[in-house]
Amino acid sequence: MATSFNVGDMAVYPAQGVAEILGIETLEISGYTNRFYVLRCLDSEKKIRVPIANVDQVGLRCLVDDGEIAEVLATLRAADVVIEEPNWNRRYRRYVEKIQTGSLVDVAQVLR
Repeated sequence: MATSFNVGDMAVYPAQGVAEILGIETLEISGYTNRFYVLRCLDSEKKIRVPIANVDQVGLRCLVDDGEIAEVLATLRAADVVIEEPNWNRRYRRYVEKIQTGSLVDVAQVLR
């Protein structure tokens, strides 16, 4: 099930940071009617529209809770670093995919 947000909620948009959900708009594009979340990025004041149907694919996510923060910290503190893919090109693509998920645990694994 797709993550859902309400107007006024805070969310994290990958590569942009924390954003506020300003509203929900319905737009017609190429003959198709779609509903969009309208976001305002807190750092840049940039406005972004995210199709509600694609929220999970673009990695828009809720702010993290204490449990996920603990998991991220445990990942960063882990003593052993395992390089899953010796080929740098494939490893790079896998890292980019992990970063684009928007999951802090995935990003922490890339950082390690």
